[in-house]
Amino acid sequence: MPQDKKVERKPFIVFEGIDGVGKTTLSQRFAKEYNARWEPEPTDTGLGEKIRDILQGRIIGANPNTLRHLFAADRAQHSDFIKWALELDMVVLDRYCYSAYAYNMDTTAAKRDLSAEMEYLVMPDLVFLLDADPVKVRQRLEKRGTLQRFDDLDTQRQVRDRYLRLWREWPGFFVRIDASADLDSVYAKIQVYFNYWLERRRGLGLTGDAVSSIATNKDGSNPDQ
Repeated sequence: MPQDKKVERKPFIVFEGIDGVGKTTLSQRFAKEYNARWEPEPTDTGLGEKIRDILQGRIIGANPNTLRHLFAADRAQHSDFIKWALELDMVVLDRYCYSAYAYNMDTTAAKRDLSAEMEYLVMPDLVFLLDADPVKVRQRLEKRGTLQRFDDLDTQRQVRDRYLRLWREWPGFFVRIDASADLDSVYAKIQVYFNYWLERRRGLGLTGDAVSSIATNKDGSNPDQ
């Protein structure tokens, strides 16, 4: 689901994946290297802080629909800012509307909400899906002591499956990066793919051979097999 090509703007890049896979660390490193504006989701606004309070247990009793609507409202406001920012700088996010789809266990509502948001949100040019075994990722979170509301193993397995559906539906737009290795190795894969993508965007006609081993499993097979 690429952005509207009629609008001249800087690249808009999103990092997605289950909790603990390295989205924030890697997206911040990426933004620094490419001199881009890094933005968090949820935002640092009052709405975003309210969402963090719920996720981290400082506010008790909020039902999933409340949280879903707070995320959507925060993202809508953020999108307006991103649209302006893209006139000046490349923008990098550590999650976006696709995470709302992945974390909504009501499949019908998830599809409806994603379709609705895609009508009014500014759309990214490229999504890096950082993918890893939820069991290993949970072990990292336990060691760091950063488990949150949706970090139980069953939920993260379902979330991963949702992300992989999007990757299979939008190959080339969603780029799966094996994030099971150390962060430096994962980042090197991101660099190779993005540099290829950037040169292709500039019209230099690269073949893409260098990235054939990175954007893997285009046939939709199980990436763990």
